[in-house]
Amino acid sequence: MKLVRVILTVLMLASTVSASQAAREAENHRLSQIKAKRGRGEQITSEEQQFVQRVMTRRNQANAATRFRDYAKTHPPRDSVGLVPLTDLGKGTHKGESGGLYPGGENVPPQGHLQAGLAIASRIVPLDQGGSKADDGKIVLLSIGVSNTTMEFRTFQQVAAQETQLNPQLVLVDGAQGGQAADQAADPQTRYWSVVDQRLQTAGAPPHPYLLPIVLADHFQVESRSVASYAGACDSRNSTDHSSELCEHRLAAHAVENAG
Repeated sequence: MKLVRVILTVLMLASTVSASQAAREAENHRLSQIKAKRGRGEQITSEEQQFVQRVMTRRNQANAATRFRDYAKTHPPRDSVGLVPLTDLGKGTHKGESGGLYPGGENVPPQGHLQAGLAIASRIVPLDQGGSKADDGKIVLLSIGVSNTTMEFRTFQQVAAQETQLNPQLVLVDGAQGGQAADQAADPQTRYWSVVDQRLQTAGAPPHPYLLPIVLADHFQVESRSVASYAGACDSRNSTDHSSELCEHRLAAHAVENAG
């Protein structure tokens, strides 16, 4: 009887492996078809785009899980690695950089900075498909970055979907794309931005929405950091670029965050 159970278990495992291999082969076949379609210059549908994103995200996560598992075997958990968080570093320094989230080792934004951000945030309003202010319009939170960005932002979208206090007119759009480094995103003529446009359109966003970009970039000496960490760049002591649109976005996003 025991032997029968063993045989049945082996057969079930073999069936599962076979089904998994068949599913992966089917995915690879469709990925090849979509790649060939794109190579012929044909338009990729939003469903095909979403299929590629789902498959690549799942595979990237599986690969990452394997790498992290191997790393964990040789790096057991510790209570601390001995590094001081920036928010606790105060006026101290780390590799020549001061602590705190703001100049002077402070974690609270300067009053002028906060007031400027709140004033800009008050101008963020929903827009309609024509780009005009509308009560039934939308505000877009857009991620920009590479593969790690899209994986993190998709998790963020899932968490945000459970939040009951979000503005119902806020739309979260993942514009990040695997294999597209910062130098490609910096060029408005690359395919990167046509894909962003497609995703905005699929999400029903207006052609010129008020965007609050979440940027996580890498490659070509572009530092990875969140919107919040850009705040100091807009302080009058560090920059005179208060009129720039990106600086306004940074101020607004961080002022809203600190105003609660």
